[in-house]
Amino acid sequence: MEIISNNAFRVLGLSVNSNEKDIVSRYDELLALNKIGKVPAFSNDFEWISKPDRSEESLRKAFHILQTPERKIEHMIFWFWEHDEIDKTAISSLSNAHINQAIEIWKQAMDCDENGSISYLKNLATLSFINSLKEFEDNADYAFTIMEVSFEYWGNLNNDKKFWESIGKQMSFHHKPPRLKEELEEYILTTLHKNACPFIKNSLKTDLYNASKYLEFLEESKFSQDKKREVILNFFEPYIEKIESELEKSKKERLSSPENSFFWGNRIKEETKKSLEIINSLLLDEDEISVVINDKIADELFLCAVSYANNTNEWGKAKSLLITAKCFAQGLLLRERIQENIKVLEKRIEDSKIYDLCWFCNKVNGQEENVRKSPMYRTTRIEGSKVFYYTVSVEVPRCKYCKKSHKAERLLVNGFTIIGLVLGIFIGYSVEPQGGFLIGGFFGALIGFGIGYEFGREKDIKSESKVEDFPPIRKLSLEGWKLGKKPPSE
Repeated sequence: MEIISNNAFRVLGLSVNSNEKDIVSRYDELLALNKIGKVPAFSNDFEWISKPDRSEESLRKAFHILQTPERKIEHMIFWFWEHDEIDKTAISSLSNAHINQAIEIWKQAMDCDENGSISYLKNLATLSFINSLKEFEDNADYAFTIMEVSFEYWGNLNNDKKFWESIGKQMSFHHKPPRLKEELEEYILTTLHKNACPFIKNSLKTDLYNASKYLEFLEESKFSQDKKREVILNFFEPYIEKIESELEKSKKERLSSPENSFFWGNRIKEETKKSLEIINSLLLDEDEISVVINDKIADELFLCAVSYANNTNEWGKAKSLLITAKCFAQGLLLRERIQENIKVLEKRIEDSKIYDLCWFCNKVNGQEENVRKSPMYRTTRIEGSKVFYYTVSVEVPRCKYCKKSHKAERLLVNGFTIIGLVLGIFIGYSVEPQGGFLIGGFFGALIGFGIGYEFGREKDIKSESKVEDFPPIRKLSLEGWKLGKKPPSE
């Protein structure tokens, strides 16, 4: 509340109507009194605000301000104007700390005469500004209510031609040209915001309601849209800087250690959570500030996912980062780019189930030394009696345990088939010496094969003979390829 407590007119005990002679005279008087330790009081000290500082340094600073036209305007705007008897009466009430009485005097004067002095509205704006800042110490909710009124008053002043004409009449610009209306408007709005900001940010520690309310009445105030956007951006700047700092840190680590990108992607979510919650909660979804910062987070998460996937082949983790990135993304092109990469990773995840996971048990990854190689061939052309073929070997992923199981299965199948064949021949010959051994041998081998297959196969593991159902082999079969080694060319 520097502009109020150390207002140059207040420090020198002057009204804003004081001329150059009055200012110099009062300054010299106070300096002289200050040297002998006699510091006077004035009717516009308003000690209910705070006790004025009339040290030599403070006096010199105040005098310098009133000698500088641009600074003088600033202090004049944020102090009480005394244009007529109504203003004098209300200011007298303020001198006696009768604040509500002063408010009623100015309000009644405005109600009785809409074309009355602009000073009534101006003084109400100043007083509501002071009251809101003082109330923050005891009752933050009520302070925000008063501040809303203050913003309404100041916004109405900003759009009132009489306000700007009054400033021009009260100021004499002998040394420097007056500042543009746009610059003064920016100063007023920035001053209001600067003084309110610490209390607003303090309220964010408990809830977002008052901050949301503040931004709402700021947006509804009658200041220019460009100036309001600058103030709003200023309010969110610390939170934006916090997020951008985390994004820059993530980018640096992602480029130096891409294999750790998954960690940094998840860290972004955690470290930006609080700041982003404030931004997203207090702004509309389509607000440019919210859209831009959400897209920046989404883009870095996207790059973390791509970097991690390319350097680790951990498609599932990379996909989870992309899904998170899509939740943040606002821009259509960015969302489409993320979705395209999600589809790519989904395809790679499906492929990994085929080419990485043991196809026979679907429990563990296959190992290169245990792969089941399945030769296939396809006729390419026939020249006379010669047939030419294409050949290919399809590698079916298999784990160590399944390889052992298949080996045991082959041993049992082969063993029982031989035993069945021998027993079949013996029984067939015994029943019918003339050719019975052929029929007996056939059925004996068949029965032996069945027994060996049944006892040799583990129920949770696909038989080696089921390799024809492996998706790449099945696909090649549909294209005319046959399983097995190519026949010898004729």
